[in-house]
This record gives sequence, C-alpha cells and structure tokens, in this order.
Amino acid sequence: MECRIEEWGDLDQVLTQPGWPELKTVYVQIRRSRSDMQEREFHLILRNLTVTHFSRLASSSTIQFNFECLV
Repeated sequence: MECRIEEWGDLDQVLTQPGWPELKTVYVQIRRSRSDMQEREFHLILRNLTVTHFSRLASSSTIQFNFECLV
C-alpha cells in the first residue's frame, strides 16, 4: 500500500485493531520525495518513526519492524 507519512498514524491504528492476530512483521519501504530535505533531517525522521507514527505497533513485543529507504 502506498501512503503519505501523514497517514501512517492511521495505519498504526488499523493494524492494532482485532483481526490482525498473525501480524508479526511490519515492512515499510520509504521513498524520499522531497529533494530539499537535508540528510540529517531525513535520518531524524526515520529514527523516530516507531515513536511518532507507529507507537501502538512498536509497543507490541511480538511485532518486528523492517524499514527500507529508497532515494
């Protein structure tokens, strides 16, 4: 599914609802769309994704995150 970063919080909420008992890995492929964003700012956003956008999923001890960045 392709979505903008502003929508990731919604994805976090949906995937933590009942009905996803077998969810073990969240794979996120990130494509950097703003060429004016500084490298440092981009890495800071990436480091904080589990806190800022996936806090409910990150609180699970059974779910692993797999991030891939495309530039």
